[in-house]
Amino acid sequence: MYADGEIKGPGTVVTVLFSVVLAATSLTQISPFATSFANAISAASTLFAAIDRPSSINPLDEGGEKPDVLGNIAFSAISFAYPTRPDVQVLKSFSLNVPAKKTTALVGSSGSGKSTCIGKKWRSNSPG
Repeated sequence: MYADGEIKGPGTVVTVLFSVVLAATSLTQISPFATSFANAISAASTLFAAIDRPSSINPLDEGGEKPDVLGNIAFSAISFAYPTRPDVQVLKSFSLNVPAKKTTALVGSSGSGKSTCIGKKWRSNSPG
């Protein structure tokens, strides 16, 4: 193309040659990572599918089952240790008052007794 006069100067030929060499070198340098790129693309598609799927729980829906709680829920001076760790007391004289029709959160680190407070069937001191 240079000999036929289609390209005006030799600088264009040198630029194209260096561009081809640079591109070929770059391709050979990234080719060992092709499997990593393929794995990343596969993981990304799975992740984006999970993010984009509609939730089966609608937090704004007023329907569904609602517990029939008419009064306050109260714990008074509860003590508890897990059977696997009887020497470590998780709850020590724990008292809690949950007012009716109010949202209450139990917050704490793992193993601090949150699920035990909710799931344990405590003996009631009140009649009925």
